Formats: sequence, structure tokens, C-alpha cells
Amino acid sequence: MTVAPEMPDLDATLERIARRRRAVGRRLTLLTFVPALFFVALALWASAQATQAMASARAATLQRARAESSLVALRAANARLGATRDSLAQLRASLEAARAAINLFHAAQYDAAVRAYDEALRTDPSNAYLLNLKGYAQFRAGRLDEAAATIRRGLSADSTYGYGYFDLARVACAQGRMEPALAAAREALRRRPDLRSAMLSTDREFTRLCAPILGRLSAPAARAPVAPARR
Repeated sequence: MTVAPEMPDLDATLERIARRRRAVGRRLTLLTFVPALFFVALALWASAQATQAMASARAATLQRARAESSLVALRAANARLGATRDSLAQLRASLEAARAAINLFHAAQYDAAVRAYDEALRTDPSNAYLLNLKGYAQFRAGRLDEAAATIRRGLSADSTYGYGYFDLARVACAQGRMEPALAAAREALRRRPDLRSAMLSTDREFTRLCAPILGRLSAPAARAPVAPARR
């Protein structure tokens, strides 16, 4: 008698298959998760490195900008220093020329003194003091029209310079223009009342040239008549 083979339990077989599938699934999930986790970590590390690199680049750019700014400031300072040195050199040359002009004037070399004053005025062409000295040298050289023009230039630069009006009156007297001379002399006294004694007595050149106006100069300036009030 033949015994039939025992049939396997279907439910047990299915359960074993299910367990195997779950085990395989867990392995597959683990195999998938680990590489993914690695790439995430790699991406985070790369991002951190990129952030640090950008921060370093920004710092380097800022440092470079500061260095360039400092270099520009240094160049500007050097330029100002060079300009100051040039100005000092020009001022020194101007002072030497003015000193030479004064010496030439006292040596009665008036035309040479005028040229020296021109050299001194190159640095400061609106210097009322130097312009007045140049004008007086021109006056002594007999160049009366030039003298008057030069002295007026000085007064245009500084209208408060009393000696300018004094010498302008002197030149006008030498030209025979007594009314303009009187007006200039009065303006000089208004600016510098201490010039009165020089005009009236101690400046022999002025008293000789301007003798026709000395009497009017010693008296107070006449006031314009006051018009009667209308009723």
C-alpha cells in the first residue's frame, strides 16, 4: 500500500514568504538610506565649505578695497605734500624777489625794481602791498599812467589799504589832476587818520607835489548842501 506524500501547510509557506519579503525590504531600505544619508552629509559639508569660501572671498575683497582706499589716500597726501612744497618754494622765490626789488628801489634802479616786483607778484598777483610798492616804483621811474593803474589794481584787491589811496593821490598830483588827488587823499585819511602828519608836513615829496590841495586837505571835507524839506 502506497502512502501519499504529505502536502505542505499553505499558510505556513505564505507566512515564510512574507517574512522573507519583509527582510529583503528592510535590507533594500537600509541599502538605499545609507547612501542617501552619505550624500546628504556630503551636500551639507560642501555647502559649509562654499559658505566659508564665500566669506573668505568677501573678507579678501573688503581687505583689498581697504588697501586700495589707503593707497589712494596715501597718493593724495603725497600730492598735497608735493603741492605744499611747490607752494613753499614759490613763496620763498617771491620773498626773495620782493627783497631784491626793495633793494633795487633804494638804489634808485626803479625799472629793475618794477621787474623784480613782477617776479614777486607771480605767486600772489592780487597782493595789494606788493602792487602798491610796484606802483610807487613805476611812479619814481616816471611811468605815471602805469603807476596809477597798478595802484588801482592793488585797491581793487584790498579797498581798505590806506597807503594805496595815499600813493594814488601822490600820482594824481604829479599828473596835475588835483581833484582826483584830493579825493584819494581824503579817502586815505578816512582809512588811516595817522597819515595826516605825513601828508601835511613830513612826506616832503607829497607836500611838494600836492601843495595846491594841502589847504583844502587840512580842513574838514565840505558837506553837500542839505535840500530844504518840502512842506
